[in-house]
Amino acid sequence: MAHWHIGTLNTFRYIIKSLWHYRRRNLTVALGMAIGMAVITGALVTGDSVRQGLVRLVKIRLGNVDISVSAGDRYLTDSLAIRVSGDLGTPASAVLQLEGSVTAGGGTKRIPKVKVFGVDKSFRTVLGTASFVPPENEGEAVISDNLATRLDVAAGDEILIRINKPGPVPIDAPFVSNEDNIITVRVTIKEIAGKDLHGRFHLQNTQTAPFNVFISKKQLQKMAELDGLSNLILLDGQGKVDALLAEKSVNRNLSLADAGLNLARHPASGEWLLRTPRVFFDAATLAATEGVPSNKTKWFSYFVNEIRTGDRSTPYSFVSSLPGSQLEPGAILINRWMADDLTARPGDSVTLSYFMVGPLRKLTVEQARFRISGIIPMEDLRCDRLLMPEIPGLSDAGNCRDWETSIPVDLTRIRDKDEEYWNRFRGTPKAFINSDAAAGLWKNRFGNYTQIRFDSSALFKEIETGILSHLRASDIGFQFREPAREGEAAASTGVDFSGLFLGLSFFLIAGGIILTLLLIRLGLEGRKTQIGTLRSLGWPEKIIRRAFLLENILVAAMGSIMGLALTFIYSIVIFKALNGVWNDIVLTDTLRPVFKPATLAAGFGISMMVSAGTAWLALQRFFNRKTVELLQKNTPAGTPTGKGMTTGLTTTVLTVATGIGAIFMVIIGLANFQSVGPTHFFIAGTLLLISLLLLSVRLIRYPGHNPARTLTLSILTRNNLLRNSGRSLSVILLFSIGIFMVIAVGANRKNAGHEGIRASGHGEGSGGFAFYMETTVPVADNLNDARVRAGYGLETKSEFVQMKKLDGDDASCLNLNRVSNPPLLGVPAGALEGRFTFASLLDDAGRDHPWRILETEMAGGVIPAIADQTVIQWGLGRKIGDTLKYTAENGDTLRLVLMGGLANSIFQGNILISETHFIRHWTSVSGTTVMQVASDPENNEAVQTEILRVFRDYGTDLKPATVKLAEFNSIENTYLSIFLVMGALAMLLGTFGLAIVLARNLQERRSEIALLRATGFGRGKILKLVLSEYASLLFFGTLAGGIPALVTVMPGLLNPVRDVSAGFLLTILLILIVNGLAWILILGRTMIWKKEIIHSLRNE
Repeated sequence: MAHWHIGTLNTFRYIIKSLWHYRRRNLTVALGMAIGMAVITGALVTGDSVRQGLVRLVKIRLGNVDISVSAGDRYLTDSLAIRVSGDLGTPASAVLQLEGSVTAGGGTKRIPKVKVFGVDKSFRTVLGTASFVPPENEGEAVISDNLATRLDVAAGDEILIRINKPGPVPIDAPFVSNEDNIITVRVTIKEIAGKDLHGRFHLQNTQTAPFNVFISKKQLQKMAELDGLSNLILLDGQGKVDALLAEKSVNRNLSLADAGLNLARHPASGEWLLRTPRVFFDAATLAATEGVPSNKTKWFSYFVNEIRTGDRSTPYSFVSSLPGSQLEPGAILINRWMADDLTARPGDSVTLSYFMVGPLRKLTVEQARFRISGIIPMEDLRCDRLLMPEIPGLSDAGNCRDWETSIPVDLTRIRDKDEEYWNRFRGTPKAFINSDAAAGLWKNRFGNYTQIRFDSSALFKEIETGILSHLRASDIGFQFREPAREGEAAASTGVDFSGLFLGLSFFLIAGGIILTLLLIRLGLEGRKTQIGTLRSLGWPEKIIRRAFLLENILVAAMGSIMGLALTFIYSIVIFKALNGVWNDIVLTDTLRPVFKPATLAAGFGISMMVSAGTAWLALQRFFNRKTVELLQKNTPAGTPTGKGMTTGLTTTVLTVATGIGAIFMVIIGLANFQSVGPTHFFIAGTLLLISLLLLSVRLIRYPGHNPARTLTLSILTRNNLLRNSGRSLSVILLFSIGIFMVIAVGANRKNAGHEGIRASGHGEGSGGFAFYMETTVPVADNLNDARVRAGYGLETKSEFVQMKKLDGDDASCLNLNRVSNPPLLGVPAGALEGRFTFASLLDDAGRDHPWRILETEMAGGVIPAIADQTVIQWGLGRKIGDTLKYTAENGDTLRLVLMGGLANSIFQGNILISETHFIRHWTSVSGTTVMQVASDPENNEAVQTEILRVFRDYGTDLKPATVKLAEFNSIENTYLSIFLVMGALAMLLGTFGLAIVLARNLQERRSEIALLRATGFGRGKILKLVLSEYASLLFFGTLAGGIPALVTVMPGLLNPVRDVSAGFLLTILLILIVNGLAWILILGRTMIWKKEIIHSLRNE
């Protein structure tokens, strides 16, 4: 068979001519493709920009600092930084970092949780900037710009800084007083440091700017009574020093003072006395002393309440251990002064009464009986006042009545002779017991010895070298980090905004693809006679297909190029929103769009593939039609073939199956409403959506036989819809999906306020607590103890759950970075029993009492942990059963196993372990800084006022627990808002699609409309016919999307935590329906009222 030869040039000319001839139609198709391109590429640009912005923030907050050495709760000498700097050949700066609160405006404006840095010129050197000028004069401060904004202050204004007075002794240690533990200083703002001046300096991996105050290091050291001491060393590694090298250098240059040790000669015996300002020697330091070759003795002195024999007693005395086996376990030596006071002699029994200090300074009185084995004279070298530990408030008191301790002292029991003893002998022990007996009685988590003595013949250097050669800085709590590397890694692996926005924009992208497919199909239908003609003229099928495909690929390329331009606009708008109305999900105002050529090219390529694939799909189905069908005008739908009938049966079966499945899931969900989650109803709603969409396919594409012979409006409407089943289904699909997402997402917004959240419900996210409280200054006492409450002035009925906190990187949804070590909270046993709801548990055995899991002792020293499910899944990227690694205070690596996940709780961002495990591994973390407060609803206002008054100077951040929860909910609501906006845009595309289909159908039916008018039908009746056709599509699309959406939001409709109302849902539905009807009415009236439409009859 001879064919007309078609050359490449002729084919190309045909494509170019076609592109130009159908330029308006092609432009419309290209715009549809451009929308998809802009959304896809915009999502990729957003992801790139957020990642790069977070990495840039690392540089902004750290400058050139890439190594940090933290002393934990200890203090190192400033000279250590100088020695390490010289050793490594890199800049280093010793910084004193404390926490406090800042007040301005005469006390009307107060900001807690402020970082107070004591810095000098070396700080500017490690930052690598000459623009930051640290304050050198006392009374001056540089503050961060966000703090200045919150306080509404400027340079030259005064602020009041309150700081937790630090000390070498943990305030949880026995006998340590926390009186006068707050220091206050008034300073004048010298300068306000913005991000360019590193005013946002901090070491935590978060994009949220901290509140910072920088003052002279010498002034801060003087205020804190820490002359020459700091707790942080910052290094500019200059690319050649990592944390391991820094640790080795610190170990080489560590001094006894850096380790918190004091070595001095005894003025009388010449022995070397090793003491620590921490009072008790920790296990690592004690073990290190074994490296000293000299003979040594270990002493343990303890403050007892009373020593009694018979009816006579001596109050408040120090008792010390005797090293070695100088005494039998049940024996006691007393000095001559006590023997005279008790009229005691060898062989008599004495009873020691003393306090043991538990968590939250819970005091228990213990007693021990001993037999007097001897009496030693006051001149005996063992009667040594230097055996008294250096306990602040006690050892430095001028007289007994000036004692300041954490235990109650009955001053009425102190006699004149006791004052005289104190004046002459100070804290000289009045009795001595066996060393093992002392350890058995007074052993505590801080240590078992208070003094170590070395032989007088030893040399200072020999002792120092012996100790330091066996002591690593990490053994005593020093932490070595690479904050810059960690920050960049956390930023790079944090929230994937590319995937996030692609997900949030999924239905908008799908709407764009469906609209594009619809536009291409409409374009092909307008050219079907052209295709039929080309076939009849002998054009090869392959060349026709290739020509049309290439033409649409060129249109796709044009759409993708247009999409690039839209990408810039779309990305700028997105980042305006992220830095504005959507700022809750980023909590920073420094993000800017970054357009990388590789990202734009990737977006262009993806867009081309999607657009070309859409065009290919439309062409594939269209070209399968016969030539005679293509050459006919207004081809009717016709009766389905046998294959079509089979497909219709399959569709029917799937429709019924998914519908029954949806109904079954709804019934189960309503019957077990308290135990099933929102995901259950979402799946049910999705199944119902699929069922209704399949039903629309069944009714429109496979209508079956219609026996009716009478022509009615409904039959005419039905037949007209069947003529272009693909168009009708596209409109239904666009509307149903858009409505489903708008209602389902909008109705699932959580109440941002606290009125709708029941604080009284123990299973709610607030746990039934009225308030969530954090303090800058630790609270060491049990606030539920009547005596303590009276001392603090807490009179209104309330109950506190107090928790210790180990600082870490926030893992809540407020942080965009991927963190590995969130803050730890120590949960007191039984404190949370029956509170909060668990979303998941590793072990079903603990389902009835899940909080008891935390008290479990697991094999291998593994620690059970619980966290908010959001933290586990998103903040950590983990799952239940996974293991987290933490470093204990002694340098050991600990493994925490995630045993359970809480459902949307106020603990989001933290990891919860038992208080027992916490104290065991982080002994020196003193006091409690996180508290939950329970009170009766009618007392809430009074309790809030009282707490703010009592803890005014503690840097208190007190919030209603429901407000705390709402802060996290606002993040979810913001994501839902973005989803809602994208769904609304998808609805606009649906409306646009309806308008296009309506206009195209009316354009094709001009002859039909003209004939109806010619035969006597009025314009109103014709308009009624058109309205009935397209309103049916609109209503079916609304029902197909709206009913499943109502199923999805059932948990919200039945749960007061969610802000869902019938009025809200009806308003959305009404707006969408009115919008669609308006388009139908406007376009229908415009087309029908055209005068020239009667001329269409001439073409028949």
